[in-house]
Amino acid sequence: MTRAVGGLAAILVATTASGALARQTSSDPLPDIGVLSDSAPIQSQSASGLPLLKLNGVAQETRTRASPAFGTTRGDDQAAYLLNLDARGLVGEGRPLRLNYSLRASATQDTPSGDGIRLYVRETYLTWTPSDTSALNLGRVNYRSGVAYAYNPTDLFRGRSNVDEVSLDPLVRRESRLGVVMVSALALFDKGAVTAIVAPKLSEPRPFGYVRPQGVGLDLYRTNARARGLLKASYALDHNFAPEVLLLYDDDRWSAGLNLSTGLGDTVVLFLEGRAGVGDSLLARSTDFARETGVLPPGPEGLPGAKRDQTFHGLATGFSYSPTSKINLVLEYDHSSAAPSAAQWSRLSKIAAGGGLAQAEFRLLNYFASNEEELRIRDAVFMRVGADSVFVDRLGGSVLANISPQDGSGLVQATAVLDLSTGWSVSLVGATTFGGDQTVYGGAALARSLSIGFAKTF
Repeated sequence: MTRAVGGLAAILVATTASGALARQTSSDPLPDIGVLSDSAPIQSQSASGLPLLKLNGVAQETRTRASPAFGTTRGDDQAAYLLNLDARGLVGEGRPLRLNYSLRASATQDTPSGDGIRLYVRETYLTWTPSDTSALNLGRVNYRSGVAYAYNPTDLFRGRSNVDEVSLDPLVRRESRLGVVMVSALALFDKGAVTAIVAPKLSEPRPFGYVRPQGVGLDLYRTNARARGLLKASYALDHNFAPEVLLLYDDDRWSAGLNLSTGLGDTVVLFLEGRAGVGDSLLARSTDFARETGVLPPGPEGLPGAKRDQTFHGLATGFSYSPTSKINLVLEYDHSSAAPSAAQWSRLSKIAAGGGLAQAEFRLLNYFASNEEELRIRDAVFMRVGADSVFVDRLGGSVLANISPQDGSGLVQATAVLDLSTGWSVSLVGATTFGGDQTVYGGAALARSLSIGFAKTF
């Protein structure tokens, strides 16, 4: 492979505060910029009223491994460089009609998006609030849904929305992704809320290897290549428990979702997120996408086990524990019936090692799961520990792990972020995978990575 799968490795420095997250809540884009998580409000502008600017850069070194299933016979060292300038602002603060925007100018070398300079319109939308209990949004919005940390089956708009996001931390990936062009409406009631969203198809999909030209682009082939919609309602049964039910539409397929979370005292949050409906298996989806985009020809399939038009479900449940405001632990179990089991994955790896069409489909399966933010394996365990200024003042850090309990393979990332002065920080991040040759992580192309970065907020 010429690059590690899905841009894994490193981190987009200082865009996440270690230990700040208790849980990811589903929020409606009523406030200023997009969707707010309860870890920290996303600033829309600086204290002076000017747009909030952030400059960050990463130098990344990645080591790939020999993988028979991927067709690589030896490991390779690869370097990549990334420099971003983000601008986030708000026009018309405090008025019924306001414009929200989030832009990124990115200079890259040897990254999946290609070399050069590109401008990304991450969010740009109008918000109209005719009253204190209603809002209407029109434009590109980074709308996130779900109460789990690592895997969000009810997050309808997560697929293909990350561009050169090298962090493995799910929170970073959610916050930095491209928004989807949509119309959304929100109505608040005494103890509940109702949200409706329509996101039309505005572009044909493009293959994962497509490199869009330099300059300004909307990247609608990433965010609006299929029609989607969402209707959800929540009701507060008490001050600490507000169940949320969802009806989701995704390219002629309907499904239902549920989000539950509640606190135990001041330190523990329990959460459960689920979704079920008729659909296709992960292998079928990746193969069909490759054929739709012209990567694979029509005809017989090289890998067995693709299932279509069957009932599938996804689940994420766990807890977060914050004994102090500076320490946080997340433990989560994830399940997707559409993904291969560990035994099926091992079988697919053996078949793919023979080369030909099977190998191409296996590589595409991995790319598809990574880009769509789907589980590659049916059952997974996620753990994350974050600490901020616990042992050394202004030094934060986190360790996260994705583990496949059935085959014993996994991926681990460790992050350290040091605040040097007001607005400046540096980071060091290392990631590695482990397991046997035919396991989901041990057989992946990424062996390990190391990166160093900086960030400056103006």
